[in-house]
Amino acid sequence: MKPIFSILLLLITLFFAAAKPAAGSSPEELYKETLCICERMADRVKSGSLKQSEDIISVEAAAEGAQEYWGNMWVEAGSAYRRSEVGGFGCAFADLDRDGSPELLLATKEQFLLAIFTVKNGKSILVDAFWPRHCAAVRNGAIMLRDTGGMDVEEFSVNTLEGFTLRPLLRWNSARDADRNKTVYACGFGSGERQIPASLFNALRGAYTEISAKGNAAFFSKYGFTEI
Repeated sequence: MKPIFSILLLLITLFFAAAKPAAGSSPEELYKETLCICERMADRVKSGSLKQSEDIISVEAAAEGAQEYWGNMWVEAGSAYRRSEVGGFGCAFADLDRDGSPELLLATKEQFLLAIFTVKNGKSILVDAFWPRHCAAVRNGAIMLRDTGGMDVEEFSVNTLEGFTLRPLLRWNSARDADRNKTVYACGFGSGERQIPASLFNALRGAYTEISAKGNAAFFSKYGFTEI
């Protein structure tokens, strides 16, 4: 074989060796350690040994504050589990950002979203974690979130996953205006926001409740749901 062809063959071999993922480095393999952590936490929730004051097992997080949300989520999950509002835990894999690599979704047995993990630089990383009581859902790849700061404070948003960040497409919220002694409602697309009547806010809230529940059932039916 001529030297030039030998060199070309070597380069082609090296190229395909570099392009091929290393053994055990697929997203599913990288998520194994994360699932082990989830399983240990679920066992502690079920056994009642999870205490609010203890050091929650941490995970590597992309967003600032996500690890705190991860810990808070498990504490709340333990409380909800004891009240029989959470029947157990499970997971699913789905490519939310359509980059060819699946995300790991942790959810309750009732199929409400608890956390999203993705792969970054060969590691499993937490995108965000959520309260377990019907606050987060997936519908056609969009992540729907609900948050509350009390009776008069509610925030809703419809988000997409971009890289390692949830980007809001639409959001609406209510907040108490102490100066005017009234609740103010607002809705926004992207960075803009405008005030809306209470009737529209309530309509959006009702739509969220219906869509999120149906959306999660359809989503996990499509992608599967494995109990942990």
